[in-house]
Amino acid sequence: MSQNAALTHPRPSGDILLSLLLRNCIITPGLVLLRRHAFDAAGGFDEAPLMRGHEDYGLWLRLATQGSFLYSPDTLVSYRRHNQQATRKKHYEMRKARAKLKSIMAIRDVIGARRDKDLKRLYAWVLGESHVNAAWSMRQLGDHAEARRIAAAGLALRPTSVSAWHALGAALRPRWRNRKL
Repeated sequence: MSQNAALTHPRPSGDILLSLLLRNCIITPGLVLLRRHAFDAAGGFDEAPLMRGHEDYGLWLRLATQGSFLYSPDTLVSYRRHNQQATRKKHYEMRKARAKLKSIMAIRDVIGARRDKDLKRLYAWVLGESHVNAAWSMRQLGDHAEARRIAAAGLALRPTSVSAWHALGAALRPRWRNRKL
């Protein structure tokens, strides 16, 4: 992200759940002001080891299922980006896909209880894509068993998805490579 990319990053107000499902539209937790009771009602940050460094997205999703957001165009905070920070490292990006999947799955029951069919369809698509992305990431990190598990779960959700079949095939490949015929 370039230094001025924050200025062009989408900043929706109101019901931002759809925007959050498509892309985390809140760049950093330092940009958010919220009431303590809303933070507590959403369950705060998920402090599981998997979520370390990625816990904000899950909180934004849970908050968005409970109410509206208001975007302020005022600059409240700025921060410096550099090549040595954790968010620039490959391992961080690979773990991000798995953390995103966990965050999206955490709101599954809330989405299921809603009457909005378009939201449910979008959620199902995002959930399927998140499974595929997480499976690819786990494979890249060398965790083939987790990649297979996630890819199979994604395939169960979307059995006609070519990308889900691809992810499963890629996750299975390490087993086939060492097999003697």
